Amino acid sequence: MFGKTLKFIGKAIAYFVAILLAYALLIPFLWGPIYDFPEPKPFSGTHFYNPYQNMDSSAWFKGNFHAHANPYGILTNGRKNTSKAIFQRYDSLNYKSFSITNYMHIDTFQSKSPKYIPAYEHGYSPVKYHQLVLGAKQVFYFDYPLFQWSSNKQYIIDRVRRNSDLLAIAHPEFMSAYSLTDAKKLCNYDLVEVMNQRKFSFDFWDAALSSGRAVWILANDDTHDLDDPADYGMQATLINAPSQEKNEVLQAMKAGRTMGYAPVNSPEFGHELKVQHKDAFPRLLSFEVSEQGEISGRFSKPIKEYHVYAQNGEEVAYVYTEHQDNREIQAKFEEQHQYLRFKINFEDADLLYLNPVVRYNGVELPIFHAKVNIWQTVLWRGLAWAVLVTILVLWFKRRKNKYSSI
Repeated sequence: MFGKTLKFIGKAIAYFVAILLAYALLIPFLWGPIYDFPEPKPFSGTHFYNPYQNMDSSAWFKGNFHAHANPYGILTNGRKNTSKAIFQRYDSLNYKSFSITNYMHIDTFQSKSPKYIPAYEHGYSPVKYHQLVLGAKQVFYFDYPLFQWSSNKQYIIDRVRRNSDLLAIAHPEFMSAYSLTDAKKLCNYDLVEVMNQRKFSFDFWDAALSSGRAVWILANDDTHDLDDPADYGMQATLINAPSQEKNEVLQAMKAGRTMGYAPVNSPEFGHELKVQHKDAFPRLLSFEVSEQGEISGRFSKPIKEYHVYAQNGEEVAYVYTEHQDNREIQAKFEEQHQYLRFKINFEDADLLYLNPVVRYNGVELPIFHAKVNIWQTVLWRGLAWAVLVTILVLWFKRRKNKYSSI
């Protein structure tokens, strides 16, 4: 009797899992619209948007907006990290602005502080179709659990964006979650987590920029384990804002007054050595763009070499500085250049990536919207529901025939 009961329970669980798997496979079609995406439209115009035009050279500070505590116990990868421990660790490294981004959970530690930025990481999928939600008002709990088409990704972006101040695509090239085709299609987001210790995503960023998306760099640790020195303090978003108050930080990030920073560092760096270098990050002292497209910038530290990249990530200039104390960068827009961005290697091995200068009309940066294709949405939803209903009907018939024959 006991054996029969176990067999019945086992079969019930197997059927339930099978139906759940069928639903998970069909849900990209069952739920969410199909979009018509705007065609890529490279940056154009006779004016140049300088993201650092209104900066204060004395107002640079470090930020990190991807760190995990463990509110769900062993269910998520946060190790033994507590919210308090994360804040203390990053404060010891002189990070002035940071958020805890638990999966589908807004951490409220330090919520009374004017610097507090509510945030979370959206996404259940093990394939890492994730987003970082900054200035989050509430959690949007829905997601596609297994795989996502471009339309599914756009639907999630649009829904999550409704209850946030800024939205970033998290580590897009990690596990190939977001393709270069996605970069050319997706819109309605603000930032790309280009630098994440698990995967750098410059190809995705350049593909998005080359399609006319004015999205800015985000550089984060994505820390899960404070016991491992290689898991924190490995990169930072440098922010130029009048203060570390929430709205000032978010406005600066929205405008592109940020830089991606990878300090001279290695997995062998212990915490004390990180503390010694905590204030050694380079400051951008000036950054000018003339009406003719001539760019000039100056930094607080000597430069070893720098690279200039244009559309599709093409390197259009490389300068090795023979002068021992050179702190300046220069570039010039040619007629074919839609945007230009810099990578700078400093003499002390620090690494810095700047946001691009882009062509525009002198009034506003381009804005793109994906539109719902109603007829394709109805067609694919109808087919998906028909398949799911057919599976359920066949299953019930099979069960009925089996028991009627007994």
